[in-house]
Amino acid sequence: MVCSICGKDNAESSLYCDDCGAALQVKTAVGVSGKEKPLEEGVLLKDKYRIIKILKDNTLRHYLAELKDLPDQKVLIEEKITSVEEAEEPYVKNPLKRQFQYLSGIINLNLQVIYDYFTVETREYLVKEHMEGTSLAEISKEKKELVTSQNVVKWAIAVCDGLAELHARKLIHRNIQPSNLFLAAVAH
Repeated sequence: MVCSICGKDNAESSLYCDDCGAALQVKTAVGVSGKEKPLEEGVLLKDKYRIIKILKDNTLRHYLAELKDLPDQKVLIEEKITSVEEAEEPYVKNPLKRQFQYLSGIINLNLQVIYDYFTVETREYLVKEHMEGTSLAEISKEKKELVTSQNVVKWAIAVCDGLAELHARKLIHRNIQPSNLFLAAVAH
């Protein structure tokens, strides 16, 4: 199999280029349940993002990745696998692409930065800023001492600032809940 990145000829069974390490085939091994398995650590996507860790595996998979040329730079990658049936439905097709179109270019300290979007076969990927920190849901369960009236007001103002940015662009966040409100450990 010829690598589309560097042109090296590799064995047909190869998943990665022997020369540059690019993914030749996306690992889509199907498990017993019929669910596609997540990408493995070390997979290189778009000759740019190397998977370090699987963070969440549900409807949307989340991976922590590093930039191939800047290994200290981490990003969050969301993956959506679209079935053939879903691909036929116009309202379902490419939900991550719509997010990218609507949200890329927005710079606001209270919103996660969107960097990139791409597809590989039936998988679509959205690359976002990786932030260290905790969700408000986790804080309310595990660090209740931080849930003071002063902090709640501060957090509410930050949420309203982010929402104002979205609303100014005629966008609505349709899933505001504590698990989707993230308190970054460090400002970006």
